[in-house]
Amino acid sequence: MNENKLYKNSKYQNVSRRNFLRTAASFAAGSSLAANFMQSRVFAGQEKTKSKPNVIFIMADDIGYSDLAAYGQEYFPTPNTTKLAKQGIQLTDAYSNAAVCTPTRYSVLTGTCPFRKYHTSHVMFNGEPMIIGKDEYNIAKMFKQQGYKTGVVGKWHLGLGKQLPRDINNPGFGPNDIGFDKSYIVPDGHNMKPKYYIEDGEIQGGTKPPFESKIKILDRYGYKLVRHIPKGKWENRRKDDEIGARLVQKAEEFIEQNSENPFFLYFPTCSIHFPIAPDKRFEGKSGIGKHGDFVMQFDWTIGRIMQTLDRLGLAENTLLIVTSDNGGYRNSNAHSSCKEDYRPAAPWRGHKATAYEGGLRVPFIARMPGAIPRAEVSSEPIMLSDMAATFAALTGYTLKPDQALDSFNILPALTAKSSKNEIRPYIIGGDRALNSLGLREGKWKLVYYPDKDKMELYNLEDDPQEKNNLAAKFPEILWRMRALLETHFTSGSSRKGAEGKRKTLSEILQEKQERNKLIEEKFGSAGSDNKEGEPLMRKPAAQIKQTPQLSLEIGAVLFADRDYKVRNLPYVLKRANFVRTDMDGTKTIVCKKGGMVHFLTPRPHRNKDSQSRRLEMQGFEKVDIPEFKFFTERDSNHCTLYQKNCKDGEKLEFGKWAVPVFFDK
Repeated sequence: MNENKLYKNSKYQNVSRRNFLRTAASFAAGSSLAANFMQSRVFAGQEKTKSKPNVIFIMADDIGYSDLAAYGQEYFPTPNTTKLAKQGIQLTDAYSNAAVCTPTRYSVLTGTCPFRKYHTSHVMFNGEPMIIGKDEYNIAKMFKQQGYKTGVVGKWHLGLGKQLPRDINNPGFGPNDIGFDKSYIVPDGHNMKPKYYIEDGEIQGGTKPPFESKIKILDRYGYKLVRHIPKGKWENRRKDDEIGARLVQKAEEFIEQNSENPFFLYFPTCSIHFPIAPDKRFEGKSGIGKHGDFVMQFDWTIGRIMQTLDRLGLAENTLLIVTSDNGGYRNSNAHSSCKEDYRPAAPWRGHKATAYEGGLRVPFIARMPGAIPRAEVSSEPIMLSDMAATFAALTGYTLKPDQALDSFNILPALTAKSSKNEIRPYIIGGDRALNSLGLREGKWKLVYYPDKDKMELYNLEDDPQEKNNLAAKFPEILWRMRALLETHFTSGSSRKGAEGKRKTLSEILQEKQERNKLIEEKFGSAGSDNKEGEPLMRKPAAQIKQTPQLSLEIGAVLFADRDYKVRNLPYVLKRANFVRTDMDGTKTIVCKKGGMVHFLTPRPHRNKDSQSRRLEMQGFEKVDIPEFKFFTERDSNHCTLYQKNCKDGEKLEFGKWAVPVFFDK
């Protein structure tokens, strides 16, 4: 694949904040650019039937920069997004606000950087309440105030209800309470349980019998999050391979029902997040495996929406945007789902869950005939949080000082009137928990790790793949960028005229401890009201065909082809045995007799071959014990324990670094 296909379209020109503010001020609500959108049917030579344009914002889940053919992927066709790019504009320098899903979704709807609050920097689990407040600005509420019908169809993943833990049998406070007239949602990630849909606040299929659960406290980067886990077996009302077709059907229904009114549709898809489960109609279509098949299904989704707009005569008066919530997977085979091992985040360094370009730079295609030029490519840097100010300008809404703190009107970029770094003073994104932050100003890029106070500096103009760290060579630029990063937080906002709460980065990080204290007070000092830990180990262990099983003790060599030894052994692992295998490659063990099987593997955010996800896809769950140093003495290489009650004859696959563990009865 040609990873340099779009380099020629990327410009990295530095621009001062003063110049930015002078330019951005000229694009206020009610500008001539917004008027162009409002009169798009006139431009198209049609009779003007209504002045307000419809808006459809489609956001994929984990589609990488190079997953689409329009951005250089050459393994299989994605004809609908390619067609859309030819009919509109394609941005080369669009950024998600975070390298993971929930924080970006928060920013898309509110127009505010998710890292201004520690809690909104995290991925939510099914025990967490809604992170958007009733009185907080969001684009659905704004559209509704401007006379639009509003709808959300797809992956929500912003929490529900107001209580902690949230009630999984009674969702409560949800999308319909913050401005959406219609909602049909997958409440969390489609990999998360309970597996049901919620329509307008009602769980589809009811709650009789109820979904009984117990609370489990998860630790993510030292931060405690609440999760429901099943008591017994929960009914699956949402088959993975049927989600895509169901959601596109509901999206089409919303468009059809509101074809006579101006409408806004927020359509965050579940594709292509794991589990990689394309519709059966797409199995084998890409020729390279399920990853490619799933991308093709996403492209088909775009085609269905385009066809619906054409059929209803709405295409000329609809702003259609297609993008992704964060960068792509490390490789296309991250979930053992692809024959060809291409890089979805190419040509950039990094991937989802990193602050490098590959974690934050996303595809972005927009179409509106008559207002957006055809087959245009723009290198104007924008962020997904900019939708708030853009849609406000489009509909004539004037943002108040406490609204959309970090959002900028990108209509100049969409109309190809600007491609010179004139809209935003800088780009800022990062990984969950502020684990890493990326700040781009013009050609310079700072990558900062707050917990280590580590800084890296890159010149994207000369080194777009971030290979050459210039921190030591240009200390003045490094510290200027670090000061700008701090100013982003202490100023309380980045949009001209906006006023948010001013906090230092260290104060934001301190919010972690305040939340943890709340969780401990509510659920006990151990962080959970069901002390799982050791009792889980006492269930009967499975018997497997592989031998020998060796004693897990300090000094034991873990792999046949590597001299990695056990450095530390928590109490819960006493009397455990393990199977020694090669480190590399995919391995299999077979349960001769059913029972509990455990695996030790590096913690998920260090688990570069996605072994934890591979285990989770087979039904393994993380055991609620603290992470611990195991393979090496390096503080960064911690380990987690996964478990599953396996059946007779069940085959279990595992990859690099994973160690099968069994406990004495």
